[in-house]
Amino acid sequence: FNFHSWIPLYFDIDDPSIEEIPVSPGVMVFSQNRLSTATTTIGYEYRDRDHFIHAAFTFTGWYPVFKLSYDFGGTPFVDSPPNGVEKPSTVSTDMSLNLEVSLPLDLTTSRWVTGMRPSVESRYSRAYFYYDSQNAYKSGMSFLDYRLYAYNYLKKAYRDILPRAGQVFDVRYVNTPFDDEQLGSTLAGTAVFYFPGLFRHQTLKILGAAQKQKPGRYLMGNLVSLPRGIENHTAVGLQKISFDYVFPMFYPDWNIWRAAYFK
Repeated sequence: FNFHSWIPLYFDIDDPSIEEIPVSPGVMVFSQNRLSTATTTIGYEYRDRDHFIHAAFTFTGWYPVFKLSYDFGGTPFVDSPPNGVEKPSTVSTDMSLNLEVSLPLDLTTSRWVTGMRPSVESRYSRAYFYYDSQNAYKSGMSFLDYRLYAYNYLKKAYRDILPRAGQVFDVRYVNTPFDDEQLGSTLAGTAVFYFPGLFRHQTLKILGAAQKQKPGRYLMGNLVSLPRGIENHTAVGLQKISFDYVFPMFYPDWNIWRAAYFK
């Protein structure tokens, strides 16, 4: 291990999205070996009035890439009990253990950034479900998450917020292969198209997405986010289309002496 840097916030550094990703208050530290084939990330996150610890180890010395991660914090999901049965009086702090195998393919040529990233992730989550056959609560649920993420977009200029032309396709299938009684499976797909705006450094983004669940007793969380301003709730079927016009408002960037920098 060779810890070399840190930042005073938390975000998912391995998110494949080419756009901005959610950032939370917290702290992250980074480690990398001399060959840059093994990286470690440890982070603390404050979100939804709760505290979370994240740790991840990624090994790129072989092909495919292996990533082992651990997340700890928050309250786990607790199944609603049948009539006459009480919920567990105490539950352990939520946690998840994840192992991901991915095959990142970089097909970039000339002015176009092109790539594909198929992956499979095995995830264990500490959730509490009531099983009628055992007349008791059991903790723990295993998921398999299959994903294909592909992108092709024009290289961005310094002032571009989004690519001025391009496409992104994201397909996911999540199921619970060892216990489909509770949650079942979900299939989701997202397509994003970028078009040049009226002036330089401006982009029209069109997004279409859909998901379909085959539920068990309960619904999984959505793989497709709801439109801005709508309270999140799970759905069996969901279709979404959105239009965004993105442009920089101020240039050059602002700074307040050495205390703050705004980009």
